[in-house]
Amino acid sequence: MSKLLLRGLVWLHSAALLGWLAIWLTINERLWPMVLLNRLVAWGLLGAAITLAISRWHRWHWSTVLNVGWLLLSAYLYWPYALPTTSVTAAPTDLKVLTYNILYSNPDTAAIQAVIETHQADIVGLQEVTNAQWAQLSTALQGDYPYQYYGLAHDYGAPALLSRYPIQATTFLTSDIDRATLVADLEIAGTPLTVVVAHLQAYGWAWIPRTRFSYYANLKTTQQNQQAQAIADYIAQLPHAAIVLCDCNTREVSSSYQLLDATLTNGARTRRAIAAPSGTRKDRDLNHIDYVWSSPDLTSSGVFVGTADGGSDHLPRLGLINWP
Repeated sequence: MSKLLLRGLVWLHSAALLGWLAIWLTINERLWPMVLLNRLVAWGLLGAAITLAISRWHRWHWSTVLNVGWLLLSAYLYWPYALPTTSVTAAPTDLKVLTYNILYSNPDTAAIQAVIETHQADIVGLQEVTNAQWAQLSTALQGDYPYQYYGLAHDYGAPALLSRYPIQATTFLTSDIDRATLVADLEIAGTPLTVVVAHLQAYGWAWIPRTRFSYYANLKTTQQNQQAQAIADYIAQLPHAAIVLCDCNTREVSSSYQLLDATLTNGARTRRAIAAPSGTRKDRDLNHIDYVWSSPDLTSSGVFVGTADGGSDHLPRLGLINWP
């Protein structure tokens, strides 16, 4: 490869990132191609390590400066995922919560049950649970989780909740948008806790007609943002702590993520990264879509990815929350 061509590719990489950054800082996903670009940008930013090395080797000063900037932006967005774990195990006061999209078409309820039982969470939020799956799982897990609630039925499964603690009340948010968000008020030794089990609007790129790509991309982004804003607004007015167990279908740079991040704490970004519990590893995925969020009055000890999927297309996320 000629030096001129190589230099052109290095500058093209920075030009593409500059274009993305300008749009991200202004209108973001109101321009629908950003929905796709936001799924790729993490790797584009990390790719600056390669273009930086090339620029340094050839002593291209301004290209070097730009690529240092991209790496600093990458560190700003993703640095918590690079933190090492410690040898400290979970504290006895840590509340264990699990979010797990079991996949509506998954026939292996025994495998799903095994995944849930492996992690021994105190509270389990499930997504894409069908009536048939719930009939089997709720019965099989009744002993471990005596308090249960199934959301509004949906062709592609609904959110559901399994709890070791009493469920005092339930409600739903944005029931007019795809799968309604389940909200449950629990009581733990006399202390209230609100648990939200959510499945934000999925894009379903494979099923969007190519002739109406922009329309559906904009529609689904709008709906996803409405769902996220409804969750954030609901939790903001609560007088007590809350946890959100969510298949959010969103990345760190997406607009719906930013709406949730303004009110809640993403447990995977905690600085208190303790040793991964058995059957899990630390969540370091830069493009993950499953989250354990908590209100600011709670402290997370980390979020960990289960190593078994139970036949689903998602891996479960186990969150450890320091409970008062």
